[in-house]
Amino acid sequence: MKSGDWLPNGAQVLLERSGVILAVNDSIEPYITWQWDGKDPASTVWGHYFKSIARAALDFESRAAIQEKRRAQG
Repeated sequence: MKSGDWLPNGAQVLLERSGVILAVNDSIEPYITWQWDGKDPASTVWGHYFKSIARAALDFESRAAIQEKRRAQG
């Protein structure tokens, strides 16, 4: 998954890191962070929705850091 890719749900990927996606779609709260399984683009779950790209970016960084910490702990 890379920036610019389109997801089956119609959102466009802005960033992906450690199983977390930051995406944008055409809605009232257009910025979303999702977790995904790293293989299937349709596997997005646990969405957090935002009106502000800045708040979505903070959430993305936080969620990715949590995933990285979990992976490092084994």
